[in-house]
Amino acid sequence: MGEAGRLPLAIVDGVRLDKSLRDVLLPGRIVYDGEGNARRLPRYFYEIPSWDAAMRVQLSANFGLWEFIQTDVREAAVLRGFPRYVPCAITLLASSLERFREASGTFVHIAANGGYRSPRHAFSQNASPHCWGTAVNIYRVGDVFLDNRQAIERYATLARQVLPGAWTRPFGEDRGQTDDHLHIESGSLAVGPVQPGWLSAQWVVEPVEPGSTSVYFRFKNLWQPGRFLHAESGTPEAGAIEPGWLSAQWCLEPVAEAAFVRIRNRWPLVRYAHIESGEIDVGRVGPGWLSAQWLVQKISGTSFVRLSASLATQTLVSGSST
Repeated sequence: MGEAGRLPLAIVDGVRLDKSLRDVLLPGRIVYDGEGNARRLPRYFYEIPSWDAAMRVQLSANFGLWEFIQTDVREAAVLRGFPRYVPCAITLLASSLERFREASGTFVHIAANGGYRSPRHAFSQNASPHCWGTAVNIYRVGDVFLDNRQAIERYATLARQVLPGAWTRPFGEDRGQTDDHLHIESGSLAVGPVQPGWLSAQWVVEPVEPGSTSVYFRFKNLWQPGRFLHAESGTPEAGAIEPGWLSAQWCLEPVAEAAFVRIRNRWPLVRYAHIESGEIDVGRVGPGWLSAQWLVQKISGTSFVRLSASLATQTLVSGSST
């Protein structure tokens, strides 16, 4: 905080920004939520001049500004650089998280793409509260990963107790619930909540050598059959492959005494798919990493599967669900 508790950031009127920024921030514009209700987007923003500034600015005693602006290629290109803009309500969100942290008595970890997201972010749909800077996706509280119903409901209950009026996303597979799956709905490979009918979250498991004893498989997307899960460039992608690519071949290794598996890539080293940082990645993993454990869910009546991440996230909205 700056002098007298004020942030050392300029407040700008979004309608006075350059057109390229107005086109993605949509300041003061009306959008509609999933039930058709009109919602007015924020007009005033803090201007963040650099990443160094974001690292220095504390929104509360234990939360820095940088934690709320970690986005990737799913964010509009103009907002991946600096200056960057966040709604002024971000300070209220940080204050709410501070109370939640005090009640939990430990660290609270915000997922990548889990803080502010502009209306043009690939994940922004139906007037997402992330567009107001009033929602966060939490994937870990202290040493507890939010990867199961018990953990998610435990901290959701705590959040509602200390933050009257707050909304938390319930555990489950239906729309509006949290149970992260691998999908390509927005075009790029991602892990997040999906809707029941999304073909982009359904995969065909193809043996590399049908009829043989090979333990390797390819995962072909049902929505776009020309796209396969691979790690040819070093990071997981979904795209066209060459017949001999070992980077598109995967082995499912059971986790002892659990229904989950680890998904191991065949090339070039021992690398596993994981979401330790909150995003889909591939690399070496620790023996106890829940972020590298997946549930292969067969879709009833089909030969297709969904890949559900053991490590889920919890959405906390400060104030209301809208």
